[in-house]
Amino acid sequence: MRAWRMPGRRGVLLGLLSLLLAPRGAAAHELAEASATLVLREGGHVELRLLVPWAEVLRQRLMPERPMRDFLARVTEEPPGRLERTIAAVEAELSRDTRLMPSGRPAMGFTRWRWPDAARIRAALREELMDRLAGGDPVHPSRLQAVAEAIRPGAAPVRAVFPRSLGPVLLTVVRPREEWVTPGRTSTPIPTAAARRIAPGPAGLNAPCAPARFPDSGRVAQLVEQVTVNHRVTGSSPVAVAG
Repeated sequence: MRAWRMPGRRGVLLGLLSLLLAPRGAAAHELAEASATLVLREGGHVELRLLVPWAEVLRQRLMPERPMRDFLARVTEEPPGRLERTIAAVEAELSRDTRLMPSGRPAMGFTRWRWPDAARIRAALREELMDRLAGGDPVHPSRLQAVAEAIRPGAAPVRAVFPRSLGPVLLTVVRPREEWVTPGRTSTPIPTAAARRIAPGPAGLNAPCAPARFPDSGRVAQLVEQVTVNHRVTGSSPVAVAG
């Protein structure tokens, strides 16, 4: 890592101006940690949507002793290629160590990973630096989504395990319910009861959930019934997912 060089004065001023003029309310107090959504579909198909806090993951890997603002000032000035190689190494690690653990079977990995472009990650890190320099509400634009897939063997429960480098992971489990809606006709009843929170522990992990309330997404043909596991996954601690 080369010596510290702060972003150019003009770049900092332009970034601060754009942040001051941008609407902030919707992004305020956004979750900073990693989060994962497991979408369980018919036939054992599992889709993973993993939100990676790139700023924190890279800081812990490269300069854990540095404050976040100092780290971002340095890493965003890295020459082309160096940061991208580090990002590729992190992606390889996350792909390898994010797994499902079926009951009584070996752990299985995810396939067909789709990652955000490295240029987008670099731009998001710059945006986060500008936000921290502006001193506004905490937003985390470097939390970007990766998507992967897996096939569950059978209907037995599985557990999810995540790499320690992600830190605590907020896990949500979703079971989509899809149907075709004929024009001019109504759909079948849509559950709108709030999700019941599950306390950590053996009993809580296996307890059933009531369907969660979900917002109108405008996708008339897809009705989503969601169950939420309110549990933070620390390091490699597994979290039960009903099969």
